[in-house]
Amino acid sequence: MPPHRKKADIKSDDSASSNQMIELANDIDIKIGEKLKSLREAEGKKQVDIASHLGVSAQQYQKYEKGATKCSLATLYKLAAYYDIQITEILPWPDTSASGFSEEAHKFSADLNEESSDEAAAISKILAIFIRIKSKSIRTKLLALMSEIA
Repeated sequence: MPPHRKKADIKSDDSASSNQMIELANDIDIKIGEKLKSLREAEGKKQVDIASHLGVSAQQYQKYEKGATKCSLATLYKLAAYYDIQITEILPWPDTSASGFSEEAHKFSADLNEESSDEAAAISKILAIFIRIKSKSIRTKLLALMSEIA
């Protein structure tokens, strides 16, 4: 460890990055909830209708729409099937004004939509797991390993 950095400083950095990841996750949950609400309202359905289809309580579904509770991938797949859309249409993508990443995200979405449902499920699982990795260095090493394998 460099002499100018103490263990407490490093812990503080990790904590700050963890907080940023939590904020990002919360933003994503809220955006997914907003999308679910707009889909439901476009169909003229009530929360209880969608909750019944999913096999959850109306209160649980309301939490999905508010972003207070995370939707599992299985739930997102059920919702996509219910609305007859691709799961990627529920997921939020960065604004197009953000450094060209959006174009790449939309290409990924199109590629994912072309995969079989088993492959798409595997890709979604990998993405969900990757997002939960908090360490930037581990993410970087994992990407390098995946690039080397591919």
